[in-house]
Amino acid sequence: MRDFNFFEPYIKEPEKTNSKRLVTLSVLTIVGFMMIFYPVKNFYEVKTLQKEIAALNEVLEAPENIHKLQHIEVLGIELAELKEKQQLFNDLQTSMEEQEIISDLLIQWILQEIPHDIYFDSINVTEDEIQIQSKAPHKFVIAQMEHNLRHSIHFDEVFIPSITENNGYYSFSITFKAKDVTADGVE
Repeated sequence: MRDFNFFEPYIKEPEKTNSKRLVTLSVLTIVGFMMIFYPVKNFYEVKTLQKEIAALNEVLEAPENIHKLQHIEVLGIELAELKEKQQLFNDLQTSMEEQEIISDLLIQWILQEIPHDIYFDSINVTEDEIQIQSKAPHKFVIAQMEHNLRHSIHFDEVFIPSITENNGYYSFSITFKAKDVTADGVE
């Protein structure tokens, strides 16, 4: 005998799910989850960072920290000024090291050529010229000094621009140049 099932026309066989549809649905679910999860995660991270910033601002705005920051700024300005001054001093030191210094040897060379009756008022030495303001009791002594300097191996271009007589003494100015001489006397 046969069983009759009166509900058989109403029973449907389950449909087989399509794999493409399943993959598409899975991808959409994951994308939807990510679209919701990342903004929420970023929102909480932003809120946390804002709280940290507020806490750090409170620390920075504390009166003792403001005083310390002002002191640090003043020290920074002073440091910049000191660095500028250090550079200036380094430049000056370099400049001074490059300049030739009047040595005792130059003074000795000049004194070797000067007769005994000449009295110096001033001596001015520049890079390339020596100028002496002096007094002498006789013109002969002045001429002797000029002669000695002209025939010296150490000096060149000797010139006396003026001689004036005042109270029994002759005031004069003499200008000359020092030759470049090395330690062994060879120019």
